[in-house]
Amino acid sequence: MQVPEAKADTGRSEDLSRAIGQARMILATLATGSLVFAAIVLGLNATRGPILGAGQILPQILAGLALVLLTVGVCIGVVLTRRLDARARNQEEVSIEQITGSVVVSAALVEGPSLLATVAALLGGVPYLLITLVGAAALLVQWLRLPDRMRDMAGLTETTAWHHR
Repeated sequence: MQVPEAKADTGRSEDLSRAIGQARMILATLATGSLVFAAIVLGLNATRGPILGAGQILPQILAGLALVLLTVGVCIGVVLTRRLDARARNQEEVSIEQITGSVVVSAALVEGPSLLATVAALLGGVPYLLITLVGAAALLVQWLRLPDRMRDMAGLTETTAWHHR
């Protein structure tokens, strides 16, 4: 017996809502982890200063690498999202697992460099925490836009206007 189309969409919508909640939890956890480590480094630097003996060049190299990786990670996340959105606009099936995987990969590509910048701050001082904060802000933006993006990619909305916001 064939399931009516409306009932199938309702089930997919419920699955997507569950996936949105899980993806938001992952994003919040990654952002919180970066911010917690940043707060620890801030506290350590305030009480003891940067780790002595690290020199100036190592923290600068780590911060530069973190900045490059953060930029690349954000760009890869945008490309992944746009590819899935294009597939949905072309009426191709995009699974909720593919969408969730794209969100997790995009978030991890931002969180890793954020933590690397925290290490640079531990070795070289508080100014390097700015990169960590930029990474956490990128995760927050993902968290805020996630429901609309995931619904668009799943083909459960009429428009894909989030690209133009």
